[in-house]
Amino acid sequence: MQRFVALVVDDEAAMRTLYEMILGGVGFAVQHAADGEQALALLEHQPPDVVFLDILLPKHDGREILDYRDANPRLRHVPVVVVSAHSHFRRLLALGPEDSFLVKPVRPNQIRDAALAAVGDRV
Repeated sequence: MQRFVALVVDDEAAMRTLYEMILGGVGFAVQHAADGEQALALLEHQPPDVVFLDILLPKHDGREILDYRDANPRLRHVPVVVVSAHSHFRRLLALGPEDSFLVKPVRPNQIRDAALAAVGDRV
């Protein structure tokens, strides 16, 4: 039985598949969102244990997803791993202490390590 849930928000199907393989291999159930609208619906339904978030998304971008998370007391505690090919976004985002930033292309071990760090001592 999988103990943790990761929400992967990326408009590239190949990236969502990569996350599913890596995170599933370390015991995460993986939910997918191909755009910001789907991500908001999933966040509202059931808060995940960690969110992997691309910034450049259709419908609602990653910054809007972060703002939504920050404004919602039920979601504020959910760690977000921003994954972007644009490293300058790191300076533009107000990431919390539990959040992290990875620059694409990401290696499988970076994804795994970020997920495990997000759930910390609950592993």
